[in-house]
Amino acid sequence: MKKRVHQPTSQFVKDENDCNLRNRKQNNAGNKLVDRISVLPDEVLVSILSLLPLKEAQATSVLSRRWRHVWASIITLNCDSAPTILSFICNCISSKSYNLKSEVEGEISRFVPWINSVVEQHNVPCIEHFRVCSHLNQEFASSIDKWVQFAMEKGVRTLELDFSVWGCVPPMYTFPHYLLKHLCDDHIPIQGPCACIGLKSLKVLNFNCVNVDGEVLEYFLSNCTVLEQLLVCESPSLNDLRVVGSSVALKYLLIQDCSNIKSIEIYDAKLISFIYKGEHMNLLLRNVPLLVEVSICMPSHKDRIEVAFAQLSCCLSQLKILKLNHIGSCKRNRVQHYKKDLVFPVLASLKHLELCIYTEDDSILVQSTSFINASPNLQSLLFALEPPFSLRRDIKYKAAKCSHQHLRVVQLVAYDVGHGASTYHLEVVKYLIESAVELEKILITPNTDDEEKKDRVKKEIEEEEKKQKARNHSTNQLIERVPLTIAFVEYNEYYETKSKFACLY
Repeated sequence: MKKRVHQPTSQFVKDENDCNLRNRKQNNAGNKLVDRISVLPDEVLVSILSLLPLKEAQATSVLSRRWRHVWASIITLNCDSAPTILSFICNCISSKSYNLKSEVEGEISRFVPWINSVVEQHNVPCIEHFRVCSHLNQEFASSIDKWVQFAMEKGVRTLELDFSVWGCVPPMYTFPHYLLKHLCDDHIPIQGPCACIGLKSLKVLNFNCVNVDGEVLEYFLSNCTVLEQLLVCESPSLNDLRVVGSSVALKYLLIQDCSNIKSIEIYDAKLISFIYKGEHMNLLLRNVPLLVEVSICMPSHKDRIEVAFAQLSCCLSQLKILKLNHIGSCKRNRVQHYKKDLVFPVLASLKHLELCIYTEDDSILVQSTSFINASPNLQSLLFALEPPFSLRRDIKYKAAKCSHQHLRVVQLVAYDVGHGASTYHLEVVKYLIESAVELEKILITPNTDDEEKKDRVKKEIEEEEKKQKARNHSTNQLIERVPLTIAFVEYNEYYETKSKFACLY
């Protein structure tokens, strides 16, 4: 039987253990009392909270009394329900029983009161950026009006109203006239008190799925002395727009998908960049010496190249970036007919050119070579190679008489091997290699958007394998023609990005 051995405990050990325990307790107590973040200056805390989504920043108000009102000093207010609504749409696609409408309505019923609370609690005299992005319409006009008035009174610099999430829903929100001062010509009646206190600070104005007419926009242009960027998308009320006078500070103008627009006049302005996408309209330009970038997409007009040259005649020689892009409508309606006698003006300053022009035949070869020959200083070219409807062998391209000395990068978008396009596209590459003696890189974006494949879902894998083999064959043909001094890259970033959003449509 083993004897239990009692080991004596030293008094010194006991005292040491007690001392260590007291030290640990004191350290822990000290750590709980010291809040090193809260003692930072308000400016630092506000800067930190500005990096968070607005809802998360507002949630810090429950941490302690110190944090209760810190978030309300943020000067960038980004109220965005788009991620939540888009997640609802993806859930609806994956589940047939998912009630998308009720989910969206529930989100909106929470979103609008939340913005109201933000507006009511904000406690600094000015804001840098006020943005509302959601699925709203005229039903919420009273709340939206208050938000706009709040932003104006705070001297906002960037104001964005984007109600295009999940599409524009009629009746669309109409920008209220009573928020603006009386127009000089008295066309807009005042229906209430003026709230345009902060217009002198406005630099960026963005309307998407907002009904706003030309008179309201012209009032902004005339009275916002530092307004540099104006973006208007899907506004049915916009019929005519005038940007006139050296006092107008506007530098960047984008008008997109405004279905009823008839004319845009830009005279004696400081405009640097103009982007238009929509139906045919009358564009009048005069004395715009700073204009260097133009992008025009008018797919409904058959003679769009000739029209573009006529409308841009006063500034073609000074343009550095030109984009003629006609993606977005039925190919048959956007055919560009070949005109043998079309005179191409000299684009002496052009550095970057983007072309997406559909033709009834392979005459686009002639059109594209004419563009390149007319641009002696062109450095980069993006060329959409949509296959023609037929091949006319009576139209032959001719190699440039003089070599192009500056073209270094070419991107060929929608490179395809079907419908007789292989030979057609090889001719384009052949011309570029022969003409552009300083060419450094060719970027190829294969065409993976095959509409016929959508009707043969069961055979998708088999068809894709066949197309991949064909693309590989076509790529090999190109590589054989490309000199070793030119980098050849198969560029898929565009379609990878597109696939990420495919579930939304």
